[in-house]
Amino acid sequence: MNDRASPLAVDGFSAGYGNGEVIVHDASFALRRGAMTALVGPNGAGKSTLLKGALGLLPHANTACVRFFGQPLEQVRARVAYLPQRADIDWTFPASALDVAAMGLYRKIGFFRRVSGRWKTEARRALALVGMESLESMPIGELSGGQQQRVLLARSLVQGADLLMLDEPFVNVDFATEERLGAVLRDACRSGMSVLAVHHDLGDVRRYFDDAVLFDGTVVAHGPIEDALADANLHEAFKLGPPPEDSIA
Repeated sequence: MNDRASPLAVDGFSAGYGNGEVIVHDASFALRRGAMTALVGPNGAGKSTLLKGALGLLPHANTACVRFFGQPLEQVRARVAYLPQRADIDWTFPASALDVAAMGLYRKIGFFRRVSGRWKTEARRALALVGMESLESMPIGELSGGQQQRVLLARSLVQGADLLMLDEPFVNVDFATEERLGAVLRDACRSGMSVLAVHHDLGDVRRYFDDAVLFDGTVVAHGPIEDALADANLHEAFKLGPPPEDSIA
């Protein structure tokens, strides 16, 4: 295991949904260890496709170009956690908030073993991190959108993964919840975890994240926030035309 390798490195990566439809083209970047990295770009740019493709969840993806901690995903799968978009989740599934958080433990305890004892304690601890401990018995379908997002993040955190790949983790949450989740993720990164999260609000990205991958079907820019989200890069990615020239005194 190469602990000095990037948590996620893609080199000339492409992905799509079959029938010759390629949405991600020749994408290359490497995440910095211990950093919160935002995946930013216009609607329809392929950000979710990039995450799913890198995880091998699409019919077309050249995953040979993808390395997690220097290895193919199947060799380090336990080190990677994924939170999909809300639309990809069945909210009618009969499970409590605690049940859903505990789902993140199945790799440790086995899919067909009962969750009890210290495993429930771990799940409760994760719910407490996101402020959901008082609602652990509530059916997941009866929670608000923001509360559901908190529970999903608890499920990801309880896995003990070294890389979190999150698809719009702040969607449908109020400002207080966003602040809490942002603080939880930053604390996790300070403890050695790395985060790659799809996000849309550039103000939030600048507030919470260290780095950004600016994406529009391919990588437009990648690096520290102020470099990646420079005006010229944003104008290119969002097809706004050339940025205005700086005024000359």
